[in-house]
Amino acid sequence: SRSHYSKVRYDREMKVFEDIWPKLCALRETVLSLRPVMEVNLKPGETEESRKKQRAERCIDAYLAVAKAVEHNRPFYPPAIWKELQKLLDLCWSEAVDFGSSDEMRPWQDYWEKAMANGKAIREQVDNCCEAIRSRLSDFDRV
Repeated sequence: SRSHYSKVRYDREMKVFEDIWPKLCALRETVLSLRPVMEVNLKPGETEESRKKQRAERCIDAYLAVAKAVEHNRPFYPPAIWKELQKLLDLCWSEAVDFGSSDEMRPWQDYWEKAMANGKAIREQVDNCCEAIRSRLSDFDRV
């Protein structure tokens, strides 16, 4: 009975982890693309404002996909993993707010320094989520 329960639990958690990982990768990429270091030229008919709006919409979609998956599967995440996912969501939200609130009065250097610091923190937090998941899976291997 205990063995069966462990197998069911492992399968359920594995499904949750397999579902969230691609969403985390997509979120990381869309958030980091809000303020890319290198910018391509505008396409014909594209404006800076339309480009910014399109990036924000992609970011919101990716953010909501992760937030929904995290919330809907919250009971199935061990607390350590859920905590790491929440930290990532907070960092991504902060970067989206910084991107959306960029104003002409803020020094350009500060804008890019903050973008680079946020990007680094987001990449590190995705790695932290990955390591928390790996650690959890390793716990199952020890049982």
